[in-house]
Amino acid sequence: MNEKYAGNALLQKKFTIDYLTKKMIKNEGQVPSYYVTDSHPGIISPEVFDMVQAEIARNRERGKARSNASCFSDRVFCGACGEAFGPKTWNSNDKYRRVVWQCNSKYRERGGPKCQTTHLTEEQIQKAFVDAYNQIIANRERYIAALDPVLGLLADTAALDAEAQTLGERAAGLFTQLEALVADNARRAQDQQNYQQRYEELRARYDGVKQRLADIVEEKAQRQIRRAKILAFIDTLRQREALLTGFSENLWRETVEQLTIYSERDAVVTFRDGNTIHCDVRLKRYAGE
Repeated sequence: MNEKYAGNALLQKKFTIDYLTKKMIKNEGQVPSYYVTDSHPGIISPEVFDMVQAEIARNRERGKARSNASCFSDRVFCGACGEAFGPKTWNSNDKYRRVVWQCNSKYRERGGPKCQTTHLTEEQIQKAFVDAYNQIIANRERYIAALDPVLGLLADTAALDAEAQTLGERAAGLFTQLEALVADNARRAQDQQNYQQRYEELRARYDGVKQRLADIVEEKAQRQIRRAKILAFIDTLRQREALLTGFSENLWRETVEQLTIYSERDAVVTFRDGNTIHCDVRLKRYAGE
């Protein structure tokens, strides 16, 4: 989470509140902070750093750490309730033992409504991936060509950069006014109610500009993340020409964002480039079916 790894620097994370004791506290908005890009050579690319931050934020929103017990952990989700699928062992003590994946909320609320989404075997999950990936490989060049204009749009941040520059100048001007207002209040006696109203108005405008600047930074980061994912996905596609004849765990980890299960007839594979493929996860029960 250290921005310095990517060659950037966040200035004034802390500030001094007492110049005699040199006591410093964490800056939580009391004074301006500045994010400087390319301040020094990074040890990882900014794109990788941004992707990691996105994963950290997504895990934080879900309220739990990501599991790596299986390549399917935290990758398979219920289309009905949004809960992740987890493994469950059936008939663990006899010859009919098998592992299935089912919605984690299926039996969570005793006596309450239970999720009705079907369980899947690992073979069915593997089938969903193979079928979806082969649909892309079968039309690989057309699929890649369709991503070119998307990459162009994601790379074009000129409008955002221009707005950020304007907002930066506006923020600097508002902060100067705030400093002058505070200094003037300390220098001479004045109506404190009027002073507080003027201060709050200026501070609200300043905070609004800073929030918009933060939104622009976030939007640019999200664009960079998606563009990096698309480029990595295209690179993976170009390295493989033949259709898959079996499941590849490495390919699954490299290309799949998540698999959403609605029923055996309707599963959706979301790839890392953002595109989705619908597939059927029913298995053949006998030859010719």
